[in-house]
Amino acid sequence: MSASSILIHVFLTGGTIDSITKRGAVVPRKRSIIPEYVRSLGSSNTFKFSHVCMKDSRDLKPADRATRVSGIEKSDATHFIITHGTYRLLGTKRELAKNPSLRGKVIVLVGAMTPLKSKNSDGPANIARAISEIAGLQHGIYLLVGNQFLSDNAAMSLH
Repeated sequence: MSASSILIHVFLTGGTIDSITKRGAVVPRKRSIIPEYVRSLGSSNTFKFSHVCMKDSRDLKPADRATRVSGIEKSDATHFIITHGTYRLLGTKRELAKNPSLRGKVIVLVGAMTPLKSKNSDGPANIARAISEIAGLQHGIYLLVGNQFLSDNAAMSLH
């Protein structure tokens, strides 16, 4: 890593951002396209990718959540991006905020209203913004959808 780059650990959990549209329904992909997309951006940061699951956030199980938390706890990184479905974005933020072992870290939960590869998706801008701004964020947990960092109140009105 160069002096100006940081290690960003990306946890992949599916959600609309990493899905396809099939017969009018949004269906999580079997394999994430996020790593390929991130690499295409040409960022000077170093990235590590961890596959947790590929699910609608409403289908996340306690084991998925535990895998995500233990992965963050064991990581050498202090900056994290978690791709996530928008339905449970706020719940995940609140759950992570209760965990004292995650204090001192910067975590950006990134969702999208349409799949990354869809025309007019907010996914590409959300990922790019998370990567470009994460180094300047204070320790904490952030929500990013619609190319905006959202307050908890704004996140409650996503669906």
